Amino acid sequence: IVPLLILCLIVNKCDKVFVYLGAIFGFLGDVLIIFKKQKAFFAVGSICFMLGHLFYMIQMYQVIGKVYYWHFIVFGIIALLLIIIGYNIVYEKIGKMTIVGVIYFSFLISTLFVAVTTNKPLIIFGTFTFVISDVILSFVNFFKPTVRRKELYVMSTYILAQTLMILALM
Repeated sequence: IVPLLILCLIVNKCDKVFVYLGAIFGFLGDVLIIFKKQKAFFAVGSICFMLGHLFYMIQMYQVIGKVYYWHFIVFGIIALLLIIIGYNIVYEKIGKMTIVGVIYFSFLISTLFVAVTTNKPLIIFGTFTFVISDVILSFVNFFKPTVRRKELYVMSTYILAQTLMILALM
């Protein structure tokens, strides 16, 4: 789906490089996360997703028109809180991957924070949908519940999030 969304950007002559980069790194994360049994691939895939969110966030700052440096303080506080709380809660389940996951989620929550400051409902909803998708994905992969059609929930929210984000930022 993401390559089709990138094609949509090209066809619509989108000139926003950070939207392309966000989509490309999202796609790279998709490809790498397929090998979830290989922890290194999963970690690099998570980093690609984080970079994708970073590029979307940069584009959001362009929508806002300026960078608020106090956002970085908020990001630091969120990261610190998630590291303290999250690390203790999930370390038993995911071991060494905990730090990657905690940093990723603190970054994702910070992206949501920046999205809210844009005052653009489509950007906010797209970012919120990314949060939902990643919570479902993490829960399914690390806590291994017996949920029927879990891939449907993960992929439908992920596809919706990518589509909303790309359409909102292009």
